Amino acid sequence: MIDEETYLPELAGQPEPTEFITTICRHSGRQCPAAQGLAGELARAGNAARKAVAEFEVTGTTRLNGCPLTCPAAFRVSDRGVELFCGVPTDRDIAALSDFAQAFLTGAEAEHISHPPGRMPLAFVLSADGRVIHDQGKAEGSC
Repeated sequence: MIDEETYLPELAGQPEPTEFITTICRHSGRQCPAAQGLAGELARAGNAARKAVAEFEVTGTTRLNGCPLTCPAAFRVSDRGVELFCGVPTDRDIAALSDFAQAFLTGAEAEHISHPPGRMPLAFVLSADGRVIHDQGKAEGSC
């Protein structure tokens, strides 16, 4: 069993924690604490990078330890925020996954939802502070 306190620590050194939009995992039927924990760690790294440079982007892949399936995951951390996609092959195009998530959340561009890039993510976690969605022109403000 996953201890949510271990995977969801408070973001130390920040006046306000990063808020996330987290979908329900299609495998477990609930939000994934392992994905939420990783998103929190990625947000901390992004906040540190933002103090050093105005614009940046880091992408990568990992496996979600703590997930019953140890799902593969792809992520992007940038000056706009965090995007984490669970249960996707590690060679997936992060931009296509991001387009899918934006369409899913905003109802725009329905073709991305009916024809996701490769295999649809089991779940995803996005920064909810408005930067990721707003900067892509899909919604106003934060969700």
